[in-house]
Amino acid sequence: MSYDDVVKESIERINERSKSDKELKRILKEYDGKRLVVNVVDDVTYAVNISSDGLSVDTSTTANPEDMYLEIDKDAIKKIVNQEFNILSAATLLLSGKIKIRNIGAKELDLVRGFFGS
Repeated sequence: MSYDDVVKESIERINERSKSDKELKRILKEYDGKRLVVNVVDDVTYAVNISSDGLSVDTSTTANPEDMYLEIDKDAIKKIVNQEFNILSAATLLLSGKIKIRNIGAKELDLVRGFFGS
């Protein structure tokens, strides 16, 4: 399975879960209209569009200043997708510069954990 397939499969799982998960529905409604730009270092940039109906993803190289922005390497994003990521590992990667963020705080980290059910 390609890396792109893993991302799309994760989005599909989240969208399916949002049909019955009240907390996930609340999160999607709260962030309706927002966008998370995920720049995977030395690979591709994904734009995750958030709506109250679910998530959609496309590849995009244009980030707006108001977007939530995450720059991350392939190994770290695989850990997130596989739910092998916790707040301590996130802090370590942030301090080491392996993850760069903009417009993302503790509340948005909870958003990501809510998406992945952790």
